[in-house]
Amino acid sequence: MASIKNGILGGFTGKVGNVVGYSTYGVDRMRSISDRTAPATAAELRNRKQFKLVQDTLNCIKELIKIGFKNYWTKTGGTRGAISYNKTKAVQLIGDDCAIDPERFRFSGGVLPGLGNAAFELERDDLLRFNWNPELVYGASPKDQVMLLAIDLEEKKACYECLGNFRGSGTDVLRLSNNLKGKNLDIYIAVVAKDRSKQSDSQYLGRINIPGPDQDKTCKEKTNTPQQAVKTLLSKPKQNHTDLVKSIHTYPMKNYLLIICSLFLSSITFAQNQQHKNIIDADKLSESQLAHMDRLAPKNGWVLVKYKGENHIRNFSNKDYILSLSVKCSKPAQKPGYLIEYSSNYGDKEMGGIDFLSSSKMDFAKVKFYLDGKNFENPFSKVKNNNFSLFYQTLKTAKILKIETFNNDFNPNTGKDELKLNRAIAFKLENAALLDVPVNCK
Repeated sequence: MASIKNGILGGFTGKVGNVVGYSTYGVDRMRSISDRTAPATAAELRNRKQFKLVQDTLNCIKELIKIGFKNYWTKTGGTRGAISYNKTKAVQLIGDDCAIDPERFRFSGGVLPGLGNAAFELERDDLLRFNWNPELVYGASPKDQVMLLAIDLEEKKACYECLGNFRGSGTDVLRLSNNLKGKNLDIYIAVVAKDRSKQSDSQYLGRINIPGPDQDKTCKEKTNTPQQAVKTLLSKPKQNHTDLVKSIHTYPMKNYLLIICSLFLSSITFAQNQQHKNIIDADKLSESQLAHMDRLAPKNGWVLVKYKGENHIRNFSNKDYILSLSVKCSKPAQKPGYLIEYSSNYGDKEMGGIDFLSSSKMDFAKVKFYLDGKNFENPFSKVKNNNFSLFYQTLKTAKILKIETFNNDFNPNTGKDELKLNRAIAFKLENAALLDVPVNCK
């Protein structure tokens, strides 16, 4: 590939097809490349193999190395720096072959302090738990974010998190995909600064074998639970009375008591889950789960979040935004309001938790609320008038809430500022009964 530094009329440097452009003594020149007839040497073949090994390994974590090697060869998004480092430091020769040394491999490099006492454990077959010392060292911030990586260096497959939990939380989780089951994974962690200006060297935490589907199946076949006994009985073909009695007597009476208790408890659990699926007890969540609540919460409408003795009504049904609504205040002196935050899925996924719009701070020229297409203007501007009461009652039966924000833009044709739509954000409104729960209106 060639580059033109002085525009279309200037010379070029680099290779285009079989032509090479170069400059000597201020004169731009071109020359053709003769066809090579000699075979590649052993050293050239070895170099090509090493380069391909490193490139194929890094291709499965491109988004991660864009952050991890951000300050190195930035024109290529860190890829060139990552290839250069790992080809030089991490490739080990095994006879005529080569492989990646997991202890020397890096997906990140920089001057930011790393994590103390970092470790991991397999919490479930598809979930890795990372832990570290949250105490701060010089040059670190509690708002620095971790980068997590689990990679199969042999088959070049990986799962990773570019921007995980905060340094100050001391823990985070990484969900593993099904194609990594039964594989040997090498585990790494690194940290990126809260302003993305620098990052740490990645730390190698060790290797783990993830149980495969066959192992799961073997375990399930060996497990003899009461539910399975019921399923076995019910799946048998129709029997006459005598055969059925014989079948029943093959199971001891205590097994049937276990079966009945198990089915009873299962039915209670199911009913509770159905009743409380849109209620989240945030006090029981981990720091990581709290930071990514929008990924765990139901997406069908209103959700009641209980946290530190307070109730909060939230709506996670929009992919890019989270709505917090306070319409029934627990204290008479409080004023109803709303808050819209960016979700962790918005844009480049770095805006999660940042406020976009609120009733207490008006950053737009105008805000309008629509319920199933009916315009209520901004009912929170005057909450003691009839418009707010009507909005509240309609909210309980409506299907869609749409919030529009407007900017004042200068129109050169009229010479005046005019309202221009900035964006429209829509939310689903199921579980309206939760709106009657008193909340803390701050």
